[in-house]
Amino acid sequence: TDRGEQRIAAFASSFSCSLLVSFPGSDGSMCKWLNTSQLSASIGTTAQTQVQAGDPANVLANVLRAACVPSTDCKVYEYMGASSLVVSAPDNALKPVVALSAPNTVSACSDIALDPTLSTGFGGRAWTEVLWVVSGSPIAENSAAIAAYLNANFPNTFSVATVPNSYLTRSTETEDATYTISLKLRNFLQQSAVTSVVVKVNGESSPIIPTISVSGADSNPSRWKSVSLFASVTWPKCASNATRALPMQYDWLLYRDSTLLRTSSSSRDKRFFKLPAYTLDASSTYVVTVTASVRNKGVTTSATASTTLQTGASGVSALISGAAARSGSALANVVVDASLSKDVDYPPGQSSPAALTYVWSCVVISPAFGSPCEGFVSKNTPTYTIPAGSLPAQVYAIAVTVANAAGATSSASIELTLVGSALPSLEFTQTKTKYNPEDKVILSATIAAISGNVLARWSSPSIDNLKALTPL
Repeated sequence: TDRGEQRIAAFASSFSCSLLVSFPGSDGSMCKWLNTSQLSASIGTTAQTQVQAGDPANVLANVLRAACVPSTDCKVYEYMGASSLVVSAPDNALKPVVALSAPNTVSACSDIALDPTLSTGFGGRAWTEVLWVVSGSPIAENSAAIAAYLNANFPNTFSVATVPNSYLTRSTETEDATYTISLKLRNFLQQSAVTSVVVKVNGESSPIIPTISVSGADSNPSRWKSVSLFASVTWPKCASNATRALPMQYDWLLYRDSTLLRTSSSSRDKRFFKLPAYTLDASSTYVVTVTASVRNKGVTTSATASTTLQTGASGVSALISGAAARSGSALANVVVDASLSKDVDYPPGQSSPAALTYVWSCVVISPAFGSPCEGFVSKNTPTYTIPAGSLPAQVYAIAVTVANAAGATSSASIELTLVGSALPSLEFTQTKTKYNPEDKVILSATIAAISGNVLARWSSPSIDNLKALTPL
């Protein structure tokens, strides 16, 4: 298509989707052409109505027409009429991860606290379904009433849900009263997931135990992030002041796929469980359990809580050293270096499942845009050397796609202008991508002349007084 260049003023950048297509929330969404046939929409989050899978999307009439073919009269091209399609969910739609933590056991006088706040996968929108389901052991009563109470009072995952003690049945000397509480979540892509916890309610004659919860878990844990969890202990109202004053002992355990790991917390404060970055593996599920114990008159009373850490895969970061646009001589070797590319979860110095792979590509930018680079052969190497004389003096886009063992990819590219004469070599020292406003930014470059003297001049299209700031 012509991308609507005669009808949309900002067709070459971002524009309101409502200028081209109509769908629920299109007025508050921004569209951008990826190429002449693919349109990307950034869905607005403030609109009262937002597009859902299954909604219609209507392309407006008299906005698009075929892209102009050179040497033809483009003015006679007819505009496209209105058309309609149905919005579908992606093939690999975002799935909910239901995180529900609760104490394994509560005192006869305690409420049950249920924490779903670390659940993820809602995609920035309200859950389309939040369903609490409760079942109980033979003596545990009020399961249906508890479920009705939770569904009426806790329709989202942004706060801790509480089951009042008045709904709970106590254990007896011969039989335990346990409740299995399940939480089902469904997102706007119609993907759902369920998880459950089991809570025992002690009997009247059992010692009063504290209620413990684990907070601080990252909602999106990754291998390259540190872990910091905190055990919070509260006593039920029926606990005496003497009981509340008893010293508390904390014991943390880390499991992976039900296997206990020999990993210790780095925190001196036993209420915290801390692990440095790169301790956990990517794409793995861990369970962290903490037990808080008190000893009173020779009797040890304890409470246990746990939380799940499901690390994701952070993918690959492709990086070509140096400037994004550079020049070189077609008469000399030109080296393009992507050796600073990394697997985000397994950077240099960390054990990696496998080495990165590299695919290099080249396309002509000018004078014949899109033409292949004759004689360019891709290599699986972190650096690519363009041999002297292998490419004529033109403007090229040199790109590299880096992949890890999991199949994640990332790409980077530069614009390379080759000239037919000899040039000095010029290389920027690698700089940070971000600076604080008060920081001094120092740029340096290395210049090597083939012969004679070299005149170096600094310039920037975005800094007017760069010359005055830089005595060279």
